[in-house]
Amino acid sequence: MPVLDRPRADRYKKSKSGCLTCKCDGYGTPSPPRKHHDSLMPAFPPTTLNYAENNREYRCFQYFYERTVPALAGYCGSEFWSRLVLQVSQHEKSVWHALIALGSLHENFETDNDRFGVEFLRHEQDPFAIREYVAAIRALLGPSNTAVGSVGSVTVDVCLISCILFTCFEILSGHYGSAINHVQSGMNILKEVYHDPTSGTFRHPYLLPSTVSSL
Repeated sequence: MPVLDRPRADRYKKSKSGCLTCKCDGYGTPSPPRKHHDSLMPAFPPTTLNYAENNREYRCFQYFYERTVPALAGYCGSEFWSRLVLQVSQHEKSVWHALIALGSLHENFETDNDRFGVEFLRHEQDPFAIREYVAAIRALLGPSNTAVGSVGSVTVDVCLISCILFTCFEILSGHYGSAINHVQSGMNILKEVYHDPTSGTFRHPYLLPSTVSSL
């Protein structure tokens, strides 16, 4: 299993922790970012969000869909952000929790940046976002008793998607060293990935084969 950068206790305050095989066509193209912050209500019925447990998670998903995706995808758009990440989040807990964490952090960043500035935000913490971020890493790493060198239960694509989301979270948090560690972890995975022409999937020595034909 690839080594991931775990959150350090001295960097975050302690807080209590509370697929692509689907046939859907993904979600529609997110609307462009709005300048003002309106009251966000979930646009999707609860049955479409498999892991949502409360209104806060609904709101963070909606914010990620409406604001974070366009910000990350840019003016040219990106199928990775507008479809792939959203689809995988409904079947992989690590991606779901990372998406919710990033949506919450991004909302607080945009809301408070106008009032206090970036330097203030770097000293502030979002307990909910941190809790979701930790949950994402735990979901990706799996049981602590997994033998080193054994094939894990995570696919190549899910691991790489999680690395990208973790990197974005750390950058927005101002923890650039940790962000670089996640990037390096993803690069190390890619170095060991090989394409299987028979199945059309990407394989890795310690990860399950990818479930998409392109990463």
